[in-house]
Amino acid sequence: MKKVMAMLLAAVLAATMCGCSKNGEKSNANETAAESEAGKKEDNITIAFIVKSLENQFFTDTQEGAEARAEELGVNLTFLAPAGGQADIEGEVQLVEDSIIKGVDAIVLDASDNAALNSSIKKANDADIPVVLYNDTVDMDDLETLGGRIDSYVGLNSVEASKKVGEYCVENSKPGKVAIIEGMSGVVASTERVEGFQSALTDDFEVAASQPADWDKNEAYNVMQNILTANPDISIVWAVSSTMGMGAIQAIEDMNLSGQIDVYDFDCEADDVKAIKDGKLCATLRYPTKEWAALAFDTALSLAKGETVEDNVYTEVQVITPDNVDTLEQ
Repeated sequence: MKKVMAMLLAAVLAATMCGCSKNGEKSNANETAAESEAGKKEDNITIAFIVKSLENQFFTDTQEGAEARAEELGVNLTFLAPAGGQADIEGEVQLVEDSIIKGVDAIVLDASDNAALNSSIKKANDADIPVVLYNDTVDMDDLETLGGRIDSYVGLNSVEASKKVGEYCVENSKPGKVAIIEGMSGVVASTERVEGFQSALTDDFEVAASQPADWDKNEAYNVMQNILTANPDISIVWAVSSTMGMGAIQAIEDMNLSGQIDVYDFDCEADDVKAIKDGKLCATLRYPTKEWAALAFDTALSLAKGETVEDNVYTEVQVITPDNVDTLEQ
């Protein structure tokens, strides 16, 4: 009997030890999974930040703001732009598709076209990769028709922002004929900036010409000269970007019309600040680009972690004029 009891006791102890061993293995597995998840949240996340160009200060400021934030948080960032600049829509589409194939955790996208990238956005949705639109948006009806969606938009309300410049124009320029230099046809931001400025104009201001210049300084120069040749009584110009504003100013100068035409634009880059101080530009629109880019990065990071974000995250804007240009940080 004692021998039997001893054997039973040994069996119980063995079973207890096996049980402890299995529980320990399970505990270790859980700890490993938790550690893995924590690591994913901290330094194993990769965010692709795709813009349509690196050709002007807005985009270089965007890159600086995003990269500084990524470094601060210890998150991997791939900052990309198509080789052909803002007109290289196919190049931007390819960058999005490559990022999807590489399995990034989130995409921030400054769309160069309101519809061409929607199929790629849908592919990102299908791959469970969150998409944050930055700066420019897309045709949401078209995207919805494709069964796609965006997870958030980070930028500004272009209509309301441009309206502020239009209101300043009405208050400070003599009524007359207006020329509008648009961005690229089919880009929502250009359409909204035109719409916003026009919505502020009273009946005393007549839009005599409105033409696209594809966000390009040289093209804006040519468009401005053509508009002035056909409409020599133009007295106000609204250019929907800084680059095109500078092209318009150069054309006005070369046609010996300096001081006769009030120019307004959008973006407040270094050239705008100088032009305002030199009396060549009446006003521009300023927004904190680096902070804005960091906000877009933070939004994408939150989505990559599975957190809830706002559908629209807007940044503040400020109309910069001769009265406040000296208050800007140098």
